[in-house]
Amino acid sequence: MMGRSFLLENKKGIRRIKKMDGKRIRSLRKERGMTLNQLSEYSGVSKSYISYVERGLQKNPSIEILSKLSKAMDITFIELIKHMEK
Repeated sequence: MMGRSFLLENKKGIRRIKKMDGKRIRSLRKERGMTLNQLSEYSGVSKSYISYVERGLQKNPSIEILSKLSKAMDITFIELIKHMEK
């Protein structure tokens, strides 16, 4: 099975992000003072799914899920992806 990757464009051009680190979602969540329950409630994503992503058990969250999480944490989708890059 081929994993998802994301393309990010910056001043140096376009680069592909292949590996994502879910632990960074946990750190962003905690920086914002949010519990797992709160992030789940605000995003509409199940608590167990978010936990799987944060613990690295779910390595390929969809763009839709990441978009919901970024909105719930009040950051842009691009910021979230940058934070998750390994």
